[in-house]
Amino acid sequence: MKNSQISIEFLLLAGLSICIAIVMLVTITALTVNKTDEKTYYEIDDYGVSLQQEVILAGELEDGYNRRINIPITINGRSFTINNGYTSSSNLSGYFTIDYNTIDIYYAIPPLNGTLKKGLNILTKNNSRLYVN
Repeated sequence: MKNSQISIEFLLLAGLSICIAIVMLVTITALTVNKTDEKTYYEIDDYGVSLQQEVILAGELEDGYNRRINIPITINGRSFTINNGYTSSSNLSGYFTIDYNTIDIYYAIPPLNGTLKKGLNILTKNNSRLYVN
């Protein structure tokens, strides 16, 4: 009888330790995924700010400014969407957004003729207006 009690107690303790290990692994995995998403969010935001500064700089410079901008397809291996904001009366935009997961990040820019897209964009300034092809 004593041997069976020891066996049952051992199995219960082994089962309890396996359950605790599983809970710890699930918690660590969830925290790691959140940190990875947060890191990717900040990297996308940093890229958005640098793109915003480039467009603002182009708006402040003289006519004849020409710059090639390559917008990557993914950042940190994560997909995102870039969109220009439009007014109902024209295709001029005063901002662009970067959408990542369920978050839309807005960046104010001077009026821009054309649409920013992933891949190669050519930013030019002619007749005091900004154009992107």
